[in-house]
Amino acid sequence: MMSNLDIPQTYFSASRNLLYSLVVIFPMIFLYELLGFINNFDTNYQIRNGADALIRQVFTIFGPNSELLYGLSLFLIFCAVGYKYRHTLLNDEINIKFLVLMIIESLFWCSGLLIIMKGVSTLFLATPISVDLLEQFYLSVGAGIWEELIFRLGLITVLAYLMSSIFRYGKTFSLLVSLIFSGAIFSIFHYIGAYGDIFTWHTFILRAFAGVFLGAVFLFRGLGISVYTHIFYDMVLVSIPVMGLTS
Repeated sequence: MMSNLDIPQTYFSASRNLLYSLVVIFPMIFLYELLGFINNFDTNYQIRNGADALIRQVFTIFGPNSELLYGLSLFLIFCAVGYKYRHTLLNDEINIKFLVLMIIESLFWCSGLLIIMKGVSTLFLATPISVDLLEQFYLSVGAGIWEELIFRLGLITVLAYLMSSIFRYGKTFSLLVSLIFSGAIFSIFHYIGAYGDIFTWHTFILRAFAGVFLGAVFLFRGLGISVYTHIFYDMVLVSIPVMGLTS
């Protein structure tokens, strides 16, 4: 039987917990879908974040019901986590202060990444595909959610598990290799598709570094904080060029 002991009671432990991460991410998922509805309303095509589009593409194997199954899958994942921590939820043991602190801490990590990138004169790695700021915020939210789910929660977790459990490498080595590899794949992802950037080693290395940075945030501080860090960072990247503030 689960109790509140299943969720660590200190901020730095609780904020790494999957339940806290999903609770703090949920408003961003709602916002992403709302902005997507507004942005794609009455159009002949849909603009979505590349990682989100990739997941949806996988679900097309289920035919005309793919969108329904996609949404149902997300719903079931949230239900499964909610069921696991049902006593915490039913007893109202979620610490709201922790959720607020997670968002504030994300701003700290975002600022750190911005300072590092600015320090090497490469702050503006993103080239907006339009001058519509609302659309760019929509895509930034999507990037923070889906790219963290795929490249951090998915790729790092699976690779680290395979290396440590199947191939018997040490845990630290497995995590380090997974972190670097996921950063490289994350960088490559930005050059794929019709809206992908033109490949250069310079931008590849910088994006890979950003991926490693976000991966480290994920490993040490949890999914929720890495998602918000990514969202805030991308919002800065797209808002400054769109607003014409580049030098």
